[in-house]
Amino acid sequence: MARVPITIMVEPAVATQMERRAATMSLSVQDYAGRLMAAGYAARVGIERGMPSTDAELDAAVRAVFALAGDANTRTIAKVTGLAKSLVENILRGFKTVAAERQAAALAACREPEEAAPVQAAPDPVAAKPESRKAGKAEGRASVGKRNARSYTPQEIEIIRKRYFAGDRIRVIAAALGRTRGALDQFLSTHRDEFPRRQGAA
Repeated sequence: MARVPITIMVEPAVATQMERRAATMSLSVQDYAGRLMAAGYAARVGIERGMPSTDAELDAAVRAVFALAGDANTRTIAKVTGLAKSLVENILRGFKTVAAERQAAALAACREPEEAAPVQAAPDPVAAKPESRKAGKAEGRASVGKRNARSYTPQEIEIIRKRYFAGDRIRVIAAALGRTRGALDQFLSTHRDEFPRRQGAA
C-alpha cells in the first residue's frame, strides 16, 4: 500500500534531535518521523478505545514499528529492540530461510503437471507373424541357455568335458554334478560348438 505524505511542524531543536537519531539508524528524518507517528497514533487509538498504553508499552510499540519497518539493517534493529546484534542476525537468517521455503513451495504449486508419456500398447501375440513368434522362441531358448551356462562353474564345465568325451551317459554326468538331466541337456544344446552331438548318447 502506498504511503500518503503528511506535513507536520516541529520546533527547530526537536527537528535537530530527530535528524541525529535518524542518522544513527541510517534512516531519513522523514522515515524516522513517520515511524514515531505510527507508534504514537497506535497509542492514541488505544486511549480512545479505553485501552491506554503505559510508557513501557509505548516504548515497546515504538521498537516494534521500527523493527517491522523492513529495513533489514541489523544495527538499526538491534538498537531499537535492545537485542544483541548476533541474535538479530540469527533471527533475520531464520526469516530468510522460511521465506525461501515458502517461495519454493508456492512455485512448485504453480507449476503445471508434466504431460504423461504416451503408453504404448503391448503387441498382440495373436496378430504377430509366425516368423516373429519363432524368432521370439529362439531368443528365449538362447536366453535360457545363457543363464544356464552362467550357472555352471569352470570346474563343473571341465568335469562335463572330460566325462562327456569319455563316453559317460548324460544322466550319469548330471547326477555327478547334482543337476537334472534336462538342465544338462539344455547346457549341451547351447554349446554344440564345444560338445558335438553324440550318436546314441543318453
